[in-house]
Amino acid sequence: MQQCIALDLSVTTAEAGFSLDEFIITLKAFATTEGLPQIAAFVLRMVDQVLGIQQTAGPQSARRPCPHCGGTQFMVKDAVPRRLRTSIGVVQFAWRRLQCLGCRKLVIPLRDFLRLRRWQSKTSELEKVVLEVFTEQSYRRGTDHFRQIGVIPVPHSTGQRWVLESAAGTLATPQPEVAVLMADGTGFPRRPEPQAGTDNQGEVRVTLGLTRQGHWVPLGATTTASWQQIATDVQARVGQGAQAPVMAVVDGERGLAEALAGVANQVQRCEWHLVDQLRYALYDDGLKKPAQQPWLHDVAALVKLQVPASELEPVAPAERAALEQKLFDSAEAFDRLIAALQTAGHTHAATYLRQAQRYTFRWLAFWLKTGFRCPRTTSYLERLMREIGRRLKKIAFGWSEKGAAQMTRLILRKIVNPDEWDAYWKKILRLDGHVNILFRSVHATQP
Repeated sequence: MQQCIALDLSVTTAEAGFSLDEFIITLKAFATTEGLPQIAAFVLRMVDQVLGIQQTAGPQSARRPCPHCGGTQFMVKDAVPRRLRTSIGVVQFAWRRLQCLGCRKLVIPLRDFLRLRRWQSKTSELEKVVLEVFTEQSYRRGTDHFRQIGVIPVPHSTGQRWVLESAAGTLATPQPEVAVLMADGTGFPRRPEPQAGTDNQGEVRVTLGLTRQGHWVPLGATTTASWQQIATDVQARVGQGAQAPVMAVVDGERGLAEALAGVANQVQRCEWHLVDQLRYALYDDGLKKPAQQPWLHDVAALVKLQVPASELEPVAPAERAALEQKLFDSAEAFDRLIAALQTAGHTHAATYLRQAQRYTFRWLAFWLKTGFRCPRTTSYLERLMREIGRRLKKIAFGWSEKGAAQMTRLILRKIVNPDEWDAYWKKILRLDGHVNILFRSVHATQP
């Protein structure tokens, strides 16, 4: 259906001159409070009228059947006022309710035509704007941001509810192409609940996947599940057996390697974390920072093996022998280093390296076996966790566990795979090119 709409405005300006800034601000305020919402309401009323006539007086073949009984005979029952929040302001209109003469049930043609949910109070495009703002800044600052740019005001409590209820944070689709797993956790300031026995120290745990095509995908974020529960959930999404990930790269957190070992075929210890966390074991042995450096330097040199630049290519026979020798020599050097620590009385550090050793060179052994390149560090996940920590810890506090988990999932989905985020909203908003607005002219009329 096509309609030509004439917009009649009254514009009054001072004859002695006026500020262009004032004119623009006034015009923008009019557009978001009266102009655009009134145009939207007028168009919806016209569509509603056309649908009502079609359903009650139009030919039988053009009528939409009753969803309850399939009948095509209707009568107008009444018109119900509606109020929708949008990014251009509040749109107020009324839609007709028709009564089926067969089953006497009520139908609302305009609601079905627009594919709106029952009692829907906001548009999906406004929800997208709200989510993208609130994932970058606090709820109160986001509310001020909406107010300053002239968009429909969204109270911070309303914004919190919209975030919690949004389906955009759902991470449940199968990911059978995942080849590498990564997982990490970070603390956040939680809202304490003495009745439930929880303090203000919360933790959000994140899992990521790297596909065989080299694309990162978010797998989950939770504030309540253990690593073993997380591993079970991840396994259901990435598959088992031949479809299972070839490698899991972990940072050494207690219980993490053991949990992911049941999901991936191999577990690789992050090289950076291996060296960084050794300092804490050395400190427990009584070594201060200057005395720690020689040991840290030896371990760092040991794990940073020099390999050919093209890791994606299969290993040539001439290279294989040299790399296998490097792997053997590194394992022996690791044993000598552990023995030296034990002899020096640094039992905490020796125990730490002995437990980490079996997960240190898995990437190289697997590469020699299959020719598949696997990450050696969790650097990508660490950068992502810093961004999550900025939102959860730097600019907010007093999170509920549900709210922190949902915010983390939204950040993951938006940052890790922005193309998928855009595709999701394109599907939700149904941007199919079914609406076109053409500006024709602006002309003056007699007052």
